[in-house]
Amino acid sequence: MNNVEQNTIFFILHSIRKNSEYIIKILNVIIKASGEKIEPEDEERIVSDFKKFKKSLLNFSKFNFGTTLNLCTKKYIKHEIQKDTLTISNNSIELYSSLQKKLKMSDKLNRIYLKKYIDSFNNLLNNTNNVFNNNIKYIRKYSTKQAYIDDLEQIFPIIDLIKTKFLEKLV
Repeated sequence: MNNVEQNTIFFILHSIRKNSEYIIKILNVIIKASGEKIEPEDEERIVSDFKKFKKSLLNFSKFNFGTTLNLCTKKYIKHEIQKDTLTISNNSIELYSSLQKKLKMSDKLNRIYLKKYIDSFNNLLNNTNNVFNNNIKYIRKYSTKQAYIDDLEQIFPIIDLIKTKFLEKLV
């Protein structure tokens, strides 16, 4: 594996971790804004699944590279992966910031605004799912050690859980 491939994999791992954290933050803000109560077992499930997923990211990084640090430089990353991943990151940050700003103005959001935010979040989840899928395919292709790669796919059931248990309930 050359430096570009290794840096790209480091970049992917770091981005998946950050973007998945934003997904959880956005979900929490949407739930707060809606005023809906969620079932404790659903909340516990998503928290435990997310913790397990983050641990899998760390295990993959430790096993394959001997470190969990993000050691890549953006200069040596596959352009297409960087572009798609940064688009997801920017959209996540923008949606989260917009939600936070709206919530500072009032405790609950108007139903019309809430519906628009939920639609935007649903689109973000679909795009994230596609980008993560492509990124994991890249990791499979270029990683010399294949251990823990299947564990990286734990993010997909988490995204599905968010869509089915939370977003459908809020719409």
